Amino acid sequence: MRAPTAAYIEVMTTARGRLLRRQDDLLHLRQMLASDLSDSTASQGAEGAVATHLADAASDMVVAEGSLSDLRSLEAEFAEIDLALERIERGVYGLCVDCGEPIDPARMKALPSALRCVRCQSHHEYALTR
Repeated sequence: MRAPTAAYIEVMTTARGRLLRRQDDLLHLRQMLASDLSDSTASQGAEGAVATHLADAASDMVVAEGSLSDLRSLEAEFAEIDLALERIERGVYGLCVDCGEPIDPARMKALPSALRCVRCQSHHEYALTR
């Protein structure tokens, strides 16, 4: 394994703050989406089992499905951030989980939760499609 470069060390020292800020942003988005979901399902409940107009029911369902999909995406990003923060604490942040080499600082800056270098990520994605 190569020694960390100055660029790698700089990215690693700022990563924790960036990850925590993103986590805060996601918490705010989660609250907004949960509120939207609650509002759309509450309107269904207020109208009874069948909405007064089919278009209203369809609109409420589209909002609810979109909110659920967005919540799933947020939860996945939360998990990635938690893992990155855990890797910082363990002292292995920024090292590829497959080859152990430092991940390119530009990649870490663009995607602070990256687990793999570009080469290993390409191999990983290829393996998933097979």
